[in-house]
Amino acid sequence: MIKHFFWAIILSVLSTHSIAQATHQPPVVYLPSGSDRLALTKDQIHWLEDKNNRLSLKDVLLPQYQNKFKSPPTLNFGFSSSTHWFKVCIGSHDSRPQKLILEVTSFIREVTFFYVNKKQSQPRWKAKKMGLFNGSFHQRKIYYPYPVLTLVASQKHACLYVRLKSTSVQFPVKIYTAHSFQNHTVIQGMINAFIYGMLAVMIVYNLFLFFVLGELVLLLYVVLEIFSTLLLLVASGHYLYVLPYATYWKLYNDSLFALVLVLSFLFAILFLETRRHSRWIHRIAVFMTIACSVLFILSLQYTVFSIVFPVALLSTLVGILLPGYLYLKGVVVARYYLVAWAFSIAGTLVNILYVTGITSPNLLVHLAPQAGVALEAVFFSFAIGDKINLIKREKYLTQKQLLKKIKENELLIATQNEALEKKVTERTKALKESNEEIMTQNEALLQAKEELETQQEVIEQQNQDLRISKKHIDQSIRAARNIQQAILPSEKKMKDILGNHFVLYLPKDIVSGDFYWIETINNKIFMAVADCTGHGVPGAFMSMISNTLLDHIIKVRQIYNPARILELLHRAIEHALDQKTSNDRNGMDIALCLIEKNSKKIIFAGAKRPIYYVSKHSPQQLQVLKGTPKSIGGIQRSDISFANQCLDLGAGGTIYLCSDGYIDQNNSLRKKIGSLRFQQLLLDAQTRGLPTQGHFLQQKLEEHTQGEKQRDDILVVGIQI
Repeated sequence: MIKHFFWAIILSVLSTHSIAQATHQPPVVYLPSGSDRLALTKDQIHWLEDKNNRLSLKDVLLPQYQNKFKSPPTLNFGFSSSTHWFKVCIGSHDSRPQKLILEVTSFIREVTFFYVNKKQSQPRWKAKKMGLFNGSFHQRKIYYPYPVLTLVASQKHACLYVRLKSTSVQFPVKIYTAHSFQNHTVIQGMINAFIYGMLAVMIVYNLFLFFVLGELVLLLYVVLEIFSTLLLLVASGHYLYVLPYATYWKLYNDSLFALVLVLSFLFAILFLETRRHSRWIHRIAVFMTIACSVLFILSLQYTVFSIVFPVALLSTLVGILLPGYLYLKGVVVARYYLVAWAFSIAGTLVNILYVTGITSPNLLVHLAPQAGVALEAVFFSFAIGDKINLIKREKYLTQKQLLKKIKENELLIATQNEALEKKVTERTKALKESNEEIMTQNEALLQAKEELETQQEVIEQQNQDLRISKKHIDQSIRAARNIQQAILPSEKKMKDILGNHFVLYLPKDIVSGDFYWIETINNKIFMAVADCTGHGVPGAFMSMISNTLLDHIIKVRQIYNPARILELLHRAIEHALDQKTSNDRNGMDIALCLIEKNSKKIIFAGAKRPIYYVSKHSPQQLQVLKGTPKSIGGIQRSDISFANQCLDLGAGGTIYLCSDGYIDQNNSLRKKIGSLRFQQLLLDAQTRGLPTQGHFLQQKLEEHTQGEKQRDDILVVGIQI
């Protein structure tokens, strides 16, 4: 019966989905006659934004979400924290099935294709994960950096869904025939091979020059180009051809970018000799080196994606201004450096405009970073060669002018004396101006001090308000504790019903999420120990709801079967908290036992909580009955039912019910007491009277924690039959 009901629901959802598709379908995409590829426009795609990142395929297929699909405003959304769903319908004019390749020309962290697998006897939706973080490159049938999906199109069109989740979201989609896609990948491979080959030649050539000339700037240039090439490989995903299992390298894209910026500014400092040509230019270059170094260190531990692009734009501006200013100042060697940096910046800016959603994707956009770095490497090589020639020319001119300068020494000395006197006068004037500026700054500091004192007074008033608010909250919680204590069974009631017993009840906070419940009806004793979700105020609310529901089920509805009581309690909490629609997962773990006063028999049912017992005839043997592996409340498996378990200990036997707080309590070394040690403590306590066993357990708990903060509510109840 349940199976038929399940299939009825599935057929209903599918039929509803079919109706929704019929009324809200995007245009069917066909390859034009005589064409072997097609770039989809936004008018050929439907789109749905999931701002809460909660929708599954089952949700999307529902009519209320199908109705929300619409044409996207753009295919480049830039930075986005939402999950984006795209719907594409593809068909074929050919009577025979046509094999097509769908390509998403973008690097996305999480990409999942959903399509109907028609090869099975009963077509079903199939999911294929192709993202950098949710897919495995080595398991792809087509080794290609971008996400691709092989489709079989026919005259009866089929729709597929694509779910994207990434920091920067783009959805440029192209459809190829199998032969056209093969040609496309070959051409792409040739272009990339040419670019990387050119970079390799530049690296080897300049490394050879370093060994010949011994110039440190050549070695730094080689290191810069090595890491720039590595950045290109990681950013473009081409490294996956060599390391298909190392998808985690993409996590270090920002770190590599920051490291390349550090090396670039170090190279600029050495190559352009900023310290010699301009002091403030040198300071700016040193500051940018330090800033990019800090960014590199932070990127190794934290996500710095949000600040990478501002730093990149700033580095771009500084990278143009430094050589540009020096070239205008007469530093001829800066000309090729300026051209090289311009190519690199152009490639970087094109990529930034694409990632931020300003430009649309095309072949130029995707090749711009690689081409920019390659051209940068070439012109940096020209710049180094130009610098070497300039050094040789300067040495020749220096030697030629040396004799002339010897003759002009006396004249130079006189000129220098005049210049020194002039400089002394200028520096004296500058010191005077600096002294006046210091006085102005002192006045500003005094004013800032007064403002800080005013702010301190405001902060002290806010602290006073917070203390008053905390006092009111504490008073409310203590009142709630009194209410909760009133609901719990009194010591007199426990003693009248159970006789010899103990209760170890240690709330973590003022109020507790653990509670115990007892009632006697028709010579039957019902005893329950429950551990509600959470602790403190949320747990206390849950315990009060559960206490009331137990009263209703046992005392009002007169349900005496423990397993049936737990099932009804589960349903009642599920209904009370509207958990089927609200996705609320609050509930409890509980141990419930029924003790027959006459026969001394015990019927036990548990929801993830056990019962421990010791027979009078075997006082040194502690045994355990585990509860059903299912909690009360929340989303639980429907195929698991609560079950009763019977015990016949006879008079003199002892049972123990508890929450998990005692077992899970840790010490200063974060070591828990654990289930095995807890059972051993119960055995050790058998030599003591039952009322003193609770004190014994509390003493062992204090010895274990050694002042460590209590992590959860603690409840242990011992009962002698």
